[in-house]
Amino acid sequence: MRAAFGDDYYICRFQEPGKMEAEMAEVGTEYVLKNILTTRKTGPPIFPKGEYGAGFNPDTPDTLPSWLTEDGLAYCVSKFEKTGFTGGLNYYRNFNLFQEPGKMEAEMAEVGTAYVLKNILTTRQTGPPIFPKGEYGTGFNPDTPDTLPSWLTEDDLAYYVSKFEKTGFTGGLNYYRNFNLNWELTAPWSGFKIQVPVKFITVRNNELE
Repeated sequence: MRAAFGDDYYICRFQEPGKMEAEMAEVGTEYVLKNILTTRKTGPPIFPKGEYGAGFNPDTPDTLPSWLTEDGLAYCVSKFEKTGFTGGLNYYRNFNLFQEPGKMEAEMAEVGTAYVLKNILTTRQTGPPIFPKGEYGTGFNPDTPDTLPSWLTEDDLAYYVSKFEKTGFTGGLNYYRNFNLNWELTAPWSGFKIQVPVKFITVRNNELE
């Protein structure tokens, strides 16, 4: 990523824990959220060091767009002032761990397919998962229960295990290894507007929220 986009590329800038958080703190939570929510730039964001606002959206408007009220912005600010932005930034800090082909697959193989799937499906942690090197299970969900939740039967788990034991996890991990090419392939649709009604559905304990 650094070779393709430079050190100011947003994923590269997010890698050092605490660094981007400090820059965000300097300009304030409200500015950061207003800055992100009102940007009209397409393509991956660039953050020159020490210039958070200028790098992401130098044209942050003084007035909010019609779809974003002052109350709506204030609500978001109140939430992020409690939690900070580290959870979201940690999502991007995990990309490097998946980059070396075979490395994460080997760690998953050590603990077994059944453990990996049970570990993922039963986690109640919110925020992006953290994977200390060599500690797959401990890093993702150290509290993996011995018994399954009511919505997941042993037969269900066994079915998923049988499928992933045939295919492995490389296909899913390759998604994170392919970001640069994804940007290149989707470039022709930069700025394209969806013309049909759309509904986005998420869940309360989505680990990436």
